Amino acid sequence: MRTSRLGLSLAFAGMAVGLAGCSGLQQAPGPLAAAPITRDDPHASLLTPGEDAAAMADSFSLMAVAPNFLQGQKDFTNALSVVFPKTVKTNGRSCASCHFTGAGFTMSPKGVQALAASNPTDALFAAEMADAGPDVTQAEIHQRLTQQALIRVNLSNPWYDPKTAGDPYNPKDLRFWRSVPTAINAGLANSAKYKNPVTGKPDSGMIMWDMRETSLEKQAVDASHGHAQGTGFFPGNLGIDVAEFERKAATIPSSLYKAKLAKVTIDPRHTNPADPFFGTPVFDPMTVKDKFFRTVNITPGSAEWRGMMVFVGTPQNPHCIVCHNQPETLAGGTVMNRDAMVSETQDASFPVVHLRLKDDKGAWHNCDTKDPGCAVTTGRYEDLNTFKVPQLRNIKTFGRYFHDNSSLDLQDVAQHYRENLPQIFKDMKGKDRNDLVAFLNAL
Repeated sequence: MRTSRLGLSLAFAGMAVGLAGCSGLQQAPGPLAAAPITRDDPHASLLTPGEDAAAMADSFSLMAVAPNFLQGQKDFTNALSVVFPKTVKTNGRSCASCHFTGAGFTMSPKGVQALAASNPTDALFAAEMADAGPDVTQAEIHQRLTQQALIRVNLSNPWYDPKTAGDPYNPKDLRFWRSVPTAINAGLANSAKYKNPVTGKPDSGMIMWDMRETSLEKQAVDASHGHAQGTGFFPGNLGIDVAEFERKAATIPSSLYKAKLAKVTIDPRHTNPADPFFGTPVFDPMTVKDKFFRTVNITPGSAEWRGMMVFVGTPQNPHCIVCHNQPETLAGGTVMNRDAMVSETQDASFPVVHLRLKDDKGAWHNCDTKDPGCAVTTGRYEDLNTFKVPQLRNIKTFGRYFHDNSSLDLQDVAQHYRENLPQIFKDMKGKDRNDLVAFLNAL
């Protein structure tokens, strides 16, 4: 639990602007017993509550005839140097090294510790220095990996000027600790060729926490060069195959892969009296369920149902749906990125990143932060400390939360928002928080 926080709070109706932040010490996780972990079954743990297992099995049997899916499965779960031994060299890592297919397609401390206990020479650990930099030791990399499931990210400064090399606010590279984003529904959020079934249009810039990747295909290739340190001749269809596998195996629920859902393009913040949904004095639960949570199996009157309404809030004071407003996946549809007040409250042991950013009026700002977020992609001061609004399906399987894995569970997530964004969650009481967590667990 965070004990202190600094920084500007969210500008409710506009883009957030964060300042320097530091946090109180976070409680260190205790020892965790090793548990079996599945990394080679692409269909493990994919059923959401209420989803028809037979329909899911039939869906996957249809996928088996698609050559892109089958090749993508091989490329995702195995090191490319094993799949293409004559043309590719890697450090042994694959996509599944970090995106545990049996654990929400992400990585948690419990999963990493279980893997370390069962296979300490796994490529995830053997290639730890692939994520290193001149300012971090292998011992710290291993500790962050096993205790917090964090990867060291090295990115270029968008405003680096070689003429002023040596300026502390003009580093060539930026380095910070990040969690592994889930691959669940990543294929719905972005593709150069694939249309989002909700909007009917291709989206862009929605891959990774800082939105730096422009397509799922490109992200697959970049990760193969980066975290896997791949060299040699990469097959031309590598990105296409891996992306096809991710779309089909990591779409939750699987019906969304082919779904043509009702379009909801209205920003939930507006209270237009003429609008039949958001303009009403209260949100009708059945309308909310039909428009946003059609495939979520919850019963009227249950804790999960009440939690759904806590998630939505009221027209006068909407809650989580302000940012998580994409139907079914609950990703950021009309809000691309937002400051969740996490970088400002990060672990005190995280190094401070110094960089210079330009605002939309052309003024420069010297910035100090634990993680600049989307600003490292856009170079905009207005994007400092903001991150892609993530999808929420199967969120209970993730194990840790936020871009730095700083929240230990969903109760902690809810409490974080209540403490750090009181202008939105000022009316959320303890019972509301429990109901909200019950709803999130039902996703």
